[in-house]
Amino acid sequence: MNTRQESKHDPRKLKLAEAGILFVLVLGVAIAVGVNVASRQDETATVEVAETVEPTLLEESTVVAESVEAAQVDPLATTVETEGPPAPRYDATASAAEIYRDGEAAYHVRAYDEAADIFAIYVERAPDNAWGHYMHGLSLWKAGAAEDAEIALRAALAISPDHTKSLVNLARVLLAQDRAEDALPVVEAAAVLMPGDAGVQRMTGRVLHNLGRPDEAIAAYSEALAVDADDTWALNNLGLLLIETDRCGEAVAPLSRAVILAADNAVFQNNLGMALERSGHPGQAAEAYTAALAADAAYAKAEVSLARVEAVADLVMDVRAPEGPTAVGDEATYEVRVRNRG
Repeated sequence: MNTRQESKHDPRKLKLAEAGILFVLVLGVAIAVGVNVASRQDETATVEVAETVEPTLLEESTVVAESVEAAQVDPLATTVETEGPPAPRYDATASAAEIYRDGEAAYHVRAYDEAADIFAIYVERAPDNAWGHYMHGLSLWKAGAAEDAEIALRAALAISPDHTKSLVNLARVLLAQDRAEDALPVVEAAAVLMPGDAGVQRMTGRVLHNLGRPDEAIAAYSEALAVDADDTWALNNLGLLLIETDRCGEAVAPLSRAVILAADNAVFQNNLGMALERSGHPGQAAEAYTAALAADAAYAKAEVSLARVEAVADLVMDVRAPEGPTAVGDEATYEVRVRNRG
């Protein structure tokens, strides 16, 4: 009995038990502290990322996006990309005849750019129609695209080599490009096909005129007028050529006829004024120049010519007005003025 109690309360066993309990307590405290420290470190790291990295990246990204948009994006290009390509002018149900009529209507109201666009569509629908290529070329030429007009007119002639209107207008387009030598065989081919056509003869005269063959050009203009005496441009061109060859007196008749037929044409009126002035009729020349300016107030040649003949008329009045002994002095003054004016 006593032996059991002594073994149960053995001091060595009690010390071991106390040491074990103390170890467990210390270990628990250490684990708790470690978890708490780790938790605090994680929170600190999360805050640092949120405060330093995210705002910086977002700000830089925003700046880059704004600068690229401002520097590289064209608002018009953006609009086009957003809306897509424009709708076609004609859908598949539109007939070639309808398109041709629209192009012709645009041409007749002098909407030449629009006419050229419409006839470009037409020749895609009807590529074998020479008239379509002809009207396409004519519209392009009127719109100021001489080189493209030449291509279209040659396309018409490739389909129909005897298409006289294409030949005549091709010659006109070549002249507009200062290619009179290239225009000559073209207009000669037209003359063979239509020898009695006033327009063909007039164009022949223009080509010969530009080639420096005045006598042949005068003959061609005369042939045109034999067919059509009221061909105003043949009358004007003949008159101009006569002026250039110092036959101003002969130029008055055709130019007078031209202005009777087309009084509102500033070019005709100006050329008549030149013929009258150079043939010794400054007063009538002034009337013609005045009429030219009435037809076209911005016609600079007529303005300069009118000022010139009016100055001469003033000098003549200065000479004629004085009477008696002072006339000689005034006449001398007149001579000096004329010399000074060259």
